[in-house]
Amino acid sequence: MSLKQYRLSKAVEADLLELWIYVLEQTVSEQRATSVISDIVSKFATLVEYPGMGIGREELGPGYRSFPATSHVIFYRLFTNGIEISRVLHGARDVNTIDLTAGDGGHP
Repeated sequence: MSLKQYRLSKAVEADLLELWIYVLEQTVSEQRATSVISDIVSKFATLVEYPGMGIGREELGPGYRSFPATSHVIFYRLFTNGIEISRVLHGARDVNTIDLTAGDGGHP
């Protein structure tokens, strides 16, 4: 049994909700919207077990890593007992202009 865990920043909660609403509006399918979020969230458990899978992103801040999830990118940092998911953003976003420690009000 693993004692590792992941925790979500408030910005990630907002990112995922915003993405769910966007997919719902585009597809008119709650099932599809939920499936997209589930696919992304399933990567969190993988990353907590294998945190080195992501790419080091020191240019974004000390200790940041990123990992692709569908058309999105998960940004996270390691902490003592696991990882903190900082943001989940669309892969086309310019992350160099985004504060990964706080929500920026942009689109997912």
